[in-house]
Amino acid sequence: GGPVVDPSASGAADLLASEFERRGGLRTVQRQLVWAGHEVPAGGWTGMRRLPTSVIRLRIEGDFDEGYEESLRRARRKERRRLLRSGFDVQLEDPERFLESFHEIYAERCRDWGSRPVPLHTLRELLACGEEWLAFVARSSDGQVLGAHLCVDLGDELFAWLGTTRRVDGGSLATLLVEAELRWCHAHGRSLLNLGTSGELGGVSEFKRGISAEDDPRWIVRWQRGRGYR
Repeated sequence: GGPVVDPSASGAADLLASEFERRGGLRTVQRQLVWAGHEVPAGGWTGMRRLPTSVIRLRIEGDFDEGYEESLRRARRKERRRLLRSGFDVQLEDPERFLESFHEIYAERCRDWGSRPVPLHTLRELLACGEEWLAFVARSSDGQVLGAHLCVDLGDELFAWLGTTRRVDGGSLATLLVEAELRWCHAHGRSLLNLGTSGELGGVSEFKRGISAEDDPRWIVRWQRGRGYR
């Protein structure tokens, strides 16, 4: 997350920055703040740097399907057709319908990544925060949950915050998830889909290039202090 500061409160951002840097201790492993905005955030944040971020821009005017498939690279176009022929589908869903099944997939993938999953109860509470939280869910032809993207509508863009899918024959279900998110953006007047950063995952970067994503850096402060713990 990132700080929320009243622009009229003189010095508030600098105070937050200094406190963020000062706090910590022997048990601190890592702290970080990420900004969704394009502009450099106010305040003297130590370690501020650009965060590589991928976005897809789309035209709000006209019909979504006109030219969409042609915007994909050839391999992704073929993959999309295979997945649709196999009966895979993506829809917006309420958390109670899919979240526990999705979290099992997500936790398993986190073990592969060597990262700690966001707890199930936290995801449930976030999705209950308001209508700006959206869940796009991928299912097989027999209704099995195969993955999801949890997204946040930021008003001017849709941010695909967290998600993963099971591996299936025919390609990556993320292709269909991103298409559903772009359709939502088109229908609701959002000209930008923010796919976030790829971290050190080369396969994710390659996937984003295949769906015509482009770089649009944001901002991050990452601060480590203390010996940490295990």
